[in-house]
Amino acid sequence: LTLLNNTYTNIVPESHPGVTLEAAAPDAADRSVTASGERMSHAGQEWDVVRVNVPVEGVQPGKYLVDPGSREVAFLVDPGIGGRVREIDGNPVTKLDSPKATIMALVTDGILTQKLPWGLVLIGVFLTVSIELMGLLSLPIAVGVYLPISTSASMFAGGVVRWLIDRRSRGGERSMVEVESGPGVLFSSGLIAGGAIAGIVIAGVAAALVSRAESAQVPAADYLAHVVGLQGRLGVFAQSDVISLAVFAGLGFILYRVASR
Repeated sequence: LTLLNNTYTNIVPESHPGVTLEAAAPDAADRSVTASGERMSHAGQEWDVVRVNVPVEGVQPGKYLVDPGSREVAFLVDPGIGGRVREIDGNPVTKLDSPKATIMALVTDGILTQKLPWGLVLIGVFLTVSIELMGLLSLPIAVGVYLPISTSASMFAGGVVRWLIDRRSRGGERSMVEVESGPGVLFSSGLIAGGAIAGIVIAGVAAALVSRAESAQVPAADYLAHVVGLQGRLGVFAQSDVISLAVFAGLGFILYRVASR
């Protein structure tokens, strides 16, 4: 993860005239801006590295390079995982999204800076208790809340397949062990593991070729396909949502047949 994050990290110019960032002392109550004494060389100059933990005078949370003399912001060090910069000078840059890591980072930063929005946390706690009292599982609902619809939609489709299987086998007696270790669960676990391994391999290849991909102005994950001309050979099929939906539906049908055994 560190390798991937460093590979996709970009240092982009950012200016906030009149705003100076002074790091708080280690024992200070206000930890909005912190520093560990780190320095970084960039653009032929040495810069002090500071971290903004909460918005300060229009400066959003993040890692910044500041001028050692004036203490004004000069550059934003945008991380590869969870970064917010999507293009530089009109050219797309590749970022790796991680909703769960982003949430954990927000919670951790809120605790360390003593500015965690406890009101929102307590609202979540009471909502969870209410959901559990209604006899529903709170974890799937919570996951559906913080994950984007593009991710949770596939999880919902898997839940529909599971519901169809349970409805079909309602007349038979099945133990919990059989339900939780049946062929459908094993097949789904294999899909998850295979997807994770494939994602790591693709990310590793993309990390090795990210500079070439950005020079070619294509996403790093698509660089190999760009080199071999795969998208051009497939034509409209390469970007067809209908084809993607058909493949996904076919995968759902295979899952249903496997789980029905």
